[in-house]
Amino acid sequence: MQRELAEREARNRAVIGSLAEGMIVQDCEGRIVAWNQSAERILRLTGDQLSGRTSMDPDWCAIDPMEQPI
Repeated sequence: MQRELAEREARNRAVIGSLAEGMIVQDCEGRIVAWNQSAERILRLTGDQLSGRTSMDPDWCAIDPMEQPI
C-alpha cells in the first residue's frame, strides 16, 4: 500500500512538473503543497516561498495579463 501511494505521488509530481503552464496544488486547508517550475517563474517566487502559503496570503494577489489585481 505504501509503495503504491509513493508511486502515485511520484507520477503526479512528474505530470505537474512536465507542464509548461504554471501549476500549484493546494491541500484542503488551502496550503500550497506542490508546484512546478513554471509556477515559480510566473509567480516570481521560489519553492521555499511557495511551500505552505495560501491563496489568501496578504503578501500576494492574483493579477490579470494587464497586471491588474483580480
